[in-house]
Amino acid sequence: MKLLFFIILSFSGLHLFASSSENLCFRLSDAKTKEPLQGVSVFCLEQKVGASTNEKGEVCLQLRLPARVEVRYLGFQSQSKQFEKKPKNSPVEIALQEEGRQLGEAVVKASSTKRQMASAGLIQLKPAEFSKLPSLAGEKDPLQLLQLLPGIKKAANGSDGFFVRGGSADQNLVLIDGAPVYNPNHMLGFFSTFQAEAISELSLYKGAFPADKGGRLASVMDIKLQDGNTPSWKGTISAGTLAARAFVQGPLIPKKLGLSASFRRSYVEQLFALAGNKLPYAFHDGHLKLNWTPDNRNSLSYTLFAGNDLLRIDESSAQNASASIDFGTFCSNRIQALNYRHTGSFWFYHASLSQTEYGYRINAAIDNSRFGLSAELKDIQIKNELGYSFSPRTSFKTGLMATWHEFNPNQTSIYGDFNELLKKESGKRLFSQEAAWFVQGEHQFSPRWNLQLGLRLSGSAGNGFSYVNPEPRLNLTYKQLNQSLSFSYNKMTQYLHLVSGSSGLMPTDLWFPVSERVKPQDAHQFALSYSRTWDKSGWSLLLEPYFKSMSNLVEYREGTQLLLNNAIENDLVQGKGKAWGIEFLLRNDNEKWSTWISYTLSWSQRQFDAINQGRTFYGRYDRRHELAITGQYKLNERFAMNAVFSLSSGMRVTPVVGKYLMPSGSYNDVISIPIYGNRNSMVLAPLHRLDLSLNYTGKASRYGRLDWSIGAVNVYNRIQPFKLSSVKSPAGKVEYKQVGLYGFVPSVSFQWIF
Repeated sequence: MKLLFFIILSFSGLHLFASSSENLCFRLSDAKTKEPLQGVSVFCLEQKVGASTNEKGEVCLQLRLPARVEVRYLGFQSQSKQFEKKPKNSPVEIALQEEGRQLGEAVVKASSTKRQMASAGLIQLKPAEFSKLPSLAGEKDPLQLLQLLPGIKKAANGSDGFFVRGGSADQNLVLIDGAPVYNPNHMLGFFSTFQAEAISELSLYKGAFPADKGGRLASVMDIKLQDGNTPSWKGTISAGTLAARAFVQGPLIPKKLGLSASFRRSYVEQLFALAGNKLPYAFHDGHLKLNWTPDNRNSLSYTLFAGNDLLRIDESSAQNASASIDFGTFCSNRIQALNYRHTGSFWFYHASLSQTEYGYRINAAIDNSRFGLSAELKDIQIKNELGYSFSPRTSFKTGLMATWHEFNPNQTSIYGDFNELLKKESGKRLFSQEAAWFVQGEHQFSPRWNLQLGLRLSGSAGNGFSYVNPEPRLNLTYKQLNQSLSFSYNKMTQYLHLVSGSSGLMPTDLWFPVSERVKPQDAHQFALSYSRTWDKSGWSLLLEPYFKSMSNLVEYREGTQLLLNNAIENDLVQGKGKAWGIEFLLRNDNEKWSTWISYTLSWSQRQFDAINQGRTFYGRYDRRHELAITGQYKLNERFAMNAVFSLSSGMRVTPVVGKYLMPSGSYNDVISIPIYGNRNSMVLAPLHRLDLSLNYTGKASRYGRLDWSIGAVNVYNRIQPFKLSSVKSPAGKVEYKQVGLYGFVPSVSFQWIF
């Protein structure tokens, strides 16, 4: 009761204090796309009053008139407006222009007040931030940038995926223009399937989830592609050490119909062939987007995205080969999305329809015998969302969404001698449906207090099962001109599971729905977020402690055979887990240099009755410490140096502590059976490396601009351990070595911007 009395008294005091002031409301939008801008800083420096816009681009300030209002947003031109009296039209419409551009590349100027890159569990990145990283083999990868920020852990080298706040790799939902992506990386995890130039904005929610985001426990990554509605045609053509790419966007019909398109193809197999070696692997990806805006209130877009990976080993022509061997692995993503949006004076309507296809295929042939294994997942999703602003201080939105899943696991085809070894089977086709209704309200009690309340009612149904789960959401924020404090609570439910034999995502992992026996996963997360900026020095600070409890997590029984197992559901067990930690981000940007210092201290634990004798164990993605220091220094107008140093605790593995020796069935040989220790009880050596690059910005001409970059990943050639390997010593004893995937990797890349 004392706390409630204090809050009521605080609001009453704020109201009495502001009674002689005027309430000025603003709506901020992008002058080019007309889209609302979230996170814009609107403030009066003289009166030390300020706030940031909500997701509708709206904000209100209590000001004593006359007053000068400043508007600042990273990547956009700042504005200053003087108000002698309260405007007749409220809210005041302000359209921001992007910062000055040189042939399509943003030149971001520093300002004393900046939009924070991460706050209250939300990370937002613009294309300008991607250039601050050294590249891996000439590629600026958005996912590599995210994994340098607090609370986001890298997967093992050679594995796909990433981990957020103690969650597993499959607990991250990745969206491209609203459509889900089930494998956001190419094989081995070196490259994501997203090209930096093609991205308009990337948002990652790791806490304070809005009610319209759900379906996973750990995070939601929302990627919006460039819409092509630019005044003129522009693009880039790039070539790096391992791949080449191209991106173009522009108007098909000026101010009405825009197009953006990208394509990337690796040529690593040709480079290895020149060196006399064979690495028969290649990937390609690309997208096409059409965006039609008949007027300022309506827009309709269509997105097509595709990515393929191919690994093929053909030894049929090898000299002295005893057999003809042909092995291949093919993995593919296919996505289509249709989005319609109508924006009224005080309301908006958004409808989307998407289709996702993800699958892999493995083929093996020895002489005249052939074996094939494939799996496929198909989704169709619809979503309708309606929002209304009762005032710039109060908004409301609600919507419905539904998803139809089709799973085709373990489809096999066998010919020749393989029939004697393997049984020809087709996995059982599975179907399930997901649906969710959500409602969310947001109210700004005063320029300092903001409350966001939401409820998501989700469910799933299939053959013989149905589940319904309420998912409440809360986010309370207190803001001053240069600091803010927020508390959030979220409940998340996940109706898809992933059976994996590794810590990260691999192309041959099996996705499957909940069932009568396997229940949906749940998570409750509490988080506190404190942020502050220092205007004179340009530094900003973010601190976020969090706690997450999880139930019905999925693992497979020890000793389970994952490949060709059509009864995998019988080998799954469910348990619980918890994760907690604190995240730290210190950032500074100015005209000469910029730096981010990211640190995470965290724990992640699991408990399954059927695993590790029921004892609690640490997850393999539990790493106590994660540190990343990113810096960019501009030597002059043409040259800039980029550096990234990363340090993290070693990966966890389950050690082999002994072996059983027993005779084989024919008693002519001895079989060795390993004895494992406690689950994930061994920690490998710490991972650390330094990446450097030197970037050159060319002179603009009528034909464009040519930039180049040289650099290296892992400059001091530190092996990055990701597994244990047993070897025999000269004395005949078994020893264990920590195996790394790659060391020093130099790179050079060129980019023509037109």
